[in-house]
Amino acid sequence: MSFSISIKKALLPVALTAALGTSMQANADVLELALLIDGSGSIGAPDFSNQISAYTNILNSAGFYNNFIVPSPYDQVYVSAWTFSGSAVQVVDWTLLDSDSAAATFASNLSTGASYAGGSTNTEDAIQDAVAAFSLAMQDYKFVIDISTDGVPTSSNSGGSATTAALNAADAARDLGVTINALGVGGVDQTFLEALVGINPSDTPLGFYLEASSFGSEFQDALIQKFGREVTDMPEPTSMALLGMGMLGLGLIRRRRNPTQTTAQAAIA
Repeated sequence: MSFSISIKKALLPVALTAALGTSMQANADVLELALLIDGSGSIGAPDFSNQISAYTNILNSAGFYNNFIVPSPYDQVYVSAWTFSGSAVQVVDWTLLDSDSAAATFASNLSTGASYAGGSTNTEDAIQDAVAAFSLAMQDYKFVIDISTDGVPTSSNSGGSATTAALNAADAARDLGVTINALGVGGVDQTFLEALVGINPSDTPLGFYLEASSFGSEFQDALIQKFGREVTDMPEPTSMALLGMGMLGLGLIRRRRNPTQTTAQAAIA
């Protein structure tokens, strides 16, 4: 599948500034954001590459720091990244995004460190690895897991149902104060996504999920919205409305957008 970018990298800063000009007051001083990127066999090598390219395009965009981090209510934003298939692998260690240079370094490390593994989808292992890496003993921190995946789990560490194991890991993470958000690609079962992020059955801290029909340009558009919500602590529908206004001003809204491309299901608690 070819990867066509709908938002030119040169125009990303303008769109992001319009989208992220307003932020909510966070209850924490520091954000730790763990990116969990599906690299299982159902995705395939080309679309895995598309995922990584979408992340790096956003992080490498000119003015990333001013557009994403400056509007954030957090004093510091740390990001780390894992890829997961049959097991999870941390490919980028915690990085403080305190400049465009830091964001570009993270993007470079992600691009060089992430490799396609194929195989099964062990979402349980990915969640557990990320939780173990958080600074859970710290006060005034917010912990967020951000999962991008194209399907339900197919393997686990604990045996039995892989889906149940992943949802149990998500519940255990929330018990420790970790928010879980997701981006489902290509028609992931919504019942699974709702349970994964704590919508149904209801749990706290409450997360949200978005959807994209493919790993092409729609995926990058969804990432912009999702990453913006997580870093600025901005609830729906505010963040999507602001992003839409910014894109309209640049004439970047597609004429034939799939109306179910990105659907936010709940606001971050």
